[in-house]
Amino acid sequence: TDRGENWAARGRTPPVDPSNSLTRIGVGSHKLRPASSTEAMRTVTRALRLELAAAADPVHCEAAEATRAAAHAAVLTQRDPAPLSVGEEVALLFAASEGLLDDAAASADATQLDELVRGICDAVAAADADLLPKITRSGYLSDEQAEALRSILTKYVAQHA
Repeated sequence: TDRGENWAARGRTPPVDPSNSLTRIGVGSHKLRPASSTEAMRTVTRALRLELAAAADPVHCEAAEATRAAAHAAVLTQRDPAPLSVGEEVALLFAASEGLLDDAAASADATQLDELVRGICDAVAAADADLLPKITRSGYLSDEQAEALRSILTKYVAQHA
């Protein structure tokens, strides 16, 4: 991550510049493509860098951009030290990038949003035990899998929001 005193002076906590930080790992860049990046991850992070950079501008940032950025920040914060599978990461990023967490990010407090995000992978696994492992094994997110994720996550968010 790109941390700097200028970000701390502006009141940003943590003092991270997401546009520079995400560029270095290749998210949103066609020139940098880490070997660990999969087609499924590229699908759900296609606009992530741009959305976070837009939200970082406090003068020109619209409320919807700030809300989407808050949803992304919630799913990008990994609380447990255990790594997530690719399928789990894709499910979390899919929920944020598709706007399924926007209402919760706009209206819930940080604790409620955190609880909602923490339950996403369990909800998907309970609804379709094979979905996340298939995404992990293949590295792809098919249209059918995306629709299944959308359906499961829409129900989950509606029940827990």
